[in-house]
Amino acid sequence: MNVWRKLMRILGIAGRTPRRRKARALFVGLNNAGKSTLLNRLKSDREQVSRKMITPTVGFTAGQFVFNNVKFAVTDMSGRDGYRALWESMYGQCDAIVFVVDSTDQMRFAVVKDELDMMLRHPDVAGRLNLPILFVATKTAAPDACGASTVATALRLHERLEPNRQWRLASTDAITTTTVGAGMPGQPVDDGLREAMEWLVDLVKVSHHRQS
Repeated sequence: MNVWRKLMRILGIAGRTPRRRKARALFVGLNNAGKSTLLNRLKSDREQVSRKMITPTVGFTAGQFVFNNVKFAVTDMSGRDGYRALWESMYGQCDAIVFVVDSTDQMRFAVVKDELDMMLRHPDVAGRLNLPILFVATKTAAPDACGASTVATALRLHERLEPNRQWRLASTDAITTTTVGAGMPGQPVDDGLREAMEWLVDLVKVSHHRQS
C-alpha cells in the first residue's frame, strides 16, 4: 500500500465515504398505476428485473433502492379496492409518500381523488405537514396519456394540498426510459423523475437533520 495513503488512513482522513442516510418511502396508488414498475426503474441496472417478472402487488411488498446516497426502504402497497384500507396503517411509519397515478386511466381519476382526499384527512398525514408527497403520473408516452396539468386539475392538487405542504408532481414513463438510479453509466431520458427524486431526497435529508 502507498505509504502516504496508509498514513492518511491511520489518521482517519482518507478513504472515508459519506455516511449513507436511510429513509422509508410509501408507494400508493390504484391498481395498475405502475407502482411496482416505477420502483423497478429506480433500482440500479443490476437490481432491475424484466418487465415480464413484475406482477400485481397483493397486500404489499417490500423493496429498496439508493438515490443520491440515500437508501430508501419502500413499502409498495396494493391498489386493489379490497387492499386500499391497508394504506393508512403505514402513513405514520414513512418519511415520504409517492402517490402514483396512471395518466391514461382518466375514467378512474375520480376514484384517485377520493383516495387522495381520505389520505390527506388521515391524522398521520394531516398532522405531519413536513411529510413530503411526490405525485408521479406514469405511462406518459402512451397515445391516450394526459399531461401533468390535466392530472393536477383532475385531482385538485392545488386546492386540496395545504400551502405549507411539501409536494410535487412529476411525469414519467417507467417502461420506455432507462434507470434514474445514482451511479449509473448511462444518462436517463429527462422526463422529470430524476429532478423530482432529487427534490424528495433533499427534503428527507432536511427532515432527518431536524430530528437529530
